[in-house]
Amino acid sequence: LYSSRVHQCGVAALELQKIKHNHYRIATGGDDQALSVGELMIGTSKEVEYKPIITKDVHASTINGLYFLRSYLVSCSIDQRIRVWRVTDDNELVNVSVGITDIADVSGIVGWNVGKENFITVAGQGYQMFQIN
Repeated sequence: LYSSRVHQCGVAALELQKIKHNHYRIATGGDDQALSVGELMIGTSKEVEYKPIITKDVHASTINGLYFLRSYLVSCSIDQRIRVWRVTDDNELVNVSVGITDIADVSGIVGWNVGKENFITVAGQGYQMFQIN
């Protein structure tokens, strides 16, 4: 249906958020330390429209994990940093906070909500859980 090459060597992390019917927000992270965020729209005759915004040098190493949290995006990297970004209506990223994990060789992230509380777990050489406010 569609393919896109948005990173220098490849996509190391991918996250999808449904906005409405046939309308999605896609975030990718790569070994080029860049984040790409764009909206993907699939028309009734299967035509696809996708215009990503690429933000370079957001981590010091490969971005291995992404998680959408409403209008925010959480990213993690082999650099052991966890960054929270606000995603604007134009899909631009505004850095809200930075944290550090004790986990070496970060390989991914998962997130979930319990009521109004938000949690993430970073995995690698073990795992570590965080609450996101």
